[in-house]
Amino acid sequence: MRYSALLFLMMLFATSLFSKIITKPYLQAGTFKSMVIMAECDNKEPVTVEFTDPTGKMKKESTFFFVETDTLPKTFVHRIKLNNLSESTSYKYKVYQDKSKSFSGDFKTLPRQDNDTVSFAILGDTRSNPNNVPAIFANKILEKRPDFSIYLGDLCYKPGYQYYKKEFLIPEQLELASKVPFYNAVGNHEDWKQNTKAFTQSPSDGKDNLPYYSFDAGDVHVLVMSTETSLSKYSDQYKFAEADLKTTKKKWKVVAFHIPAYAAGAHGESKTMKGLTTNLFEKYGVDVIFAGHCHFYQHNLVNGIHHFIMAGGGAPLYRPKKKPYVVKSVRAHHYGIVKATKNKFTLRAFDKKDKVIDEVVLTK
Repeated sequence: MRYSALLFLMMLFATSLFSKIITKPYLQAGTFKSMVIMAECDNKEPVTVEFTDPTGKMKKESTFFFVETDTLPKTFVHRIKLNNLSESTSYKYKVYQDKSKSFSGDFKTLPRQDNDTVSFAILGDTRSNPNNVPAIFANKILEKRPDFSIYLGDLCYKPGYQYYKKEFLIPEQLELASKVPFYNAVGNHEDWKQNTKAFTQSPSDGKDNLPYYSFDAGDVHVLVMSTETSLSKYSDQYKFAEADLKTTKKKWKVVAFHIPAYAAGAHGESKTMKGLTTNLFEKYGVDVIFAGHCHFYQHNLVNGIHHFIMAGGGAPLYRPKKKPYVVKSVRAHHYGIVKATKNKFTLRAFDKKDKVIDEVVLTK
């Protein structure tokens, strides 16, 4: 009995001694009043975050909950939620588990007021990593320091743990995400599988983690949907989207998902997404739709909605074709930066050399 107790204490001590955070922590689920720090660990012991506001006042939070990955031995992606933050405010933070090693970063909460300028990055289909394109773009986006990033799915080639580690959770992307929170519209390659659920977190007041959600930033309302989850008229996702678009009062309505409704070239049009566009997005006055899947840049205009395919984040490029609704197509790896005010919505698309390949200005 005494030997068993001693063995248990030794194992507990060893777990504490060697437990560690194994991936640089990063930001998810940002709002104007909260932020979630994600920390992948080799154990379930609580992770602590110390954070300070501009006045230097320090606060502390620890693991709210964690989600397991599917690798062996198991790893656990901890969520540490920072609540009661001030809007449009910069914070510094430090993450640790046993104080033997800490990680630091900083972030800015989203703007809330309708007259605030909002800036965000758009990037799709980073999978497969030819020529280190995602790393280049992560560095470029960090230089511009937007309020947040929206990824349009296909973060990696397969949903397996090693694919996430090799293709998406690369040092440059983690450095960017440690300072700029990202939101992902689930792609068909990573799918809504265990590792996607572990490595991404949607904005929520509780422990919910759904592949569809919405958030506000200044005058912009963003609805993120999943083309890998049921979109039937009777599905929970459809009902959520309709209620969400029907009730928002924001000036600019933006929707993001992976498979485009309208596409000239590559995989072509999606009957499902075209139906959704007609029944929901056109009905409730959506201004802009961002999608990925077809690996090129394309600006399509249909029934007053600007459809942007921004799927040049790293995957092998496809050749765009022509259709009457196409405003512009470019076969190039690219990312986008949006700046939105109360009366203007500007998108600039950049190639690998940071040359502007298209600029679109919308006004109200």
